[in-house]
Amino acid sequence: MRRLGIIPCTKEKIWDLQPDAGPVEAHRAYRGFLFHLTRSYSESFLDDWVVFSALHGFLKPNETIPEAYDITFNRPEDPVILVPELRAQVQAKGLDTYDTAVILCPEAYASRVESAYEGSTTELHTPFRGRGGIVGVRSWLKDCIQNGRSDLQP
Repeated sequence: MRRLGIIPCTKEKIWDLQPDAGPVEAHRAYRGFLFHLTRSYSESFLDDWVVFSALHGFLKPNETIPEAYDITFNRPEDPVILVPELRAQVQAKGLDTYDTAVILCPEAYASRVESAYEGSTTELHTPFRGRGGIVGVRSWLKDCIQNGRSDLQP
């Protein structure tokens, strides 16, 4: 059974510390605490992971991000990637070939991931729901990582 982690991009990026960094691979671009926790969780318990970006959609760790950006699903005026484009990425990048996708994203992002997978046979898990916001999510992630358990149903 192959499992994919879908982790959130973060506001904090390498360009905040190194404005002249230029194009950077996704695994090096994001600097936020939630990114690092969800990446660690995915690398500990899942087979692969991708970053979910409001601008770029699904990014494999080695895909290059050309420049700094500040786009989020939380601001209605932002020019975000649309669901049809996300659906096309799911297929083109083979993200629908996993048995399970574990969506490790806040709700505004998780709901779009779910829409992108509509019609797919990939089973979706959203373990952040019901965790009591960011504090509960961080606590859950730290607990899972420290105790070596994914806390997901088989």
